Amino acid sequence: MIKLTVGQLLEAMGTQEKSPLRKLAALDLPVRTSWEFSETILEAQEQTKRAQELQQKLFVKYGERKEDKLIVPQANMEAFLKDVNEMTATEIELPGNLILKSLILKKETNELSGADLVVLRPFINTEETNPKE
Repeated sequence: MIKLTVGQLLEAMGTQEKSPLRKLAALDLPVRTSWEFSETILEAQEQTKRAQELQQKLFVKYGERKEDKLIVPQANMEAFLKDVNEMTATEIELPGNLILKSLILKKETNELSGADLVVLRPFINTEETNPKE
């Protein structure tokens, strides 16, 4: 199992095509690792969707509609941020095993930046041992 917070997941999933987790999933990894990680990605997508839906509910709960946008007024900001922080600090578990750091670093076509690797730390086994062994 991969343990991380909702905030770490949202950061790793990003909002763009080239998010850190998508870059990691695109690496040419051994078949078994790729298969197991695909399960992790599917659950990560589901958890991300749930977090985004909850975030939207918080905007509706604390926000006011102004010019077709939901804006959280200053009077509600403290309560809104408290709930958002509570959500992002919530610990979750994703199925699968951590990916060995050596599998990532030896790829010549690796598009992962240093910043990506920082965000992806919850998904990477830096001990270089397979937990199944």
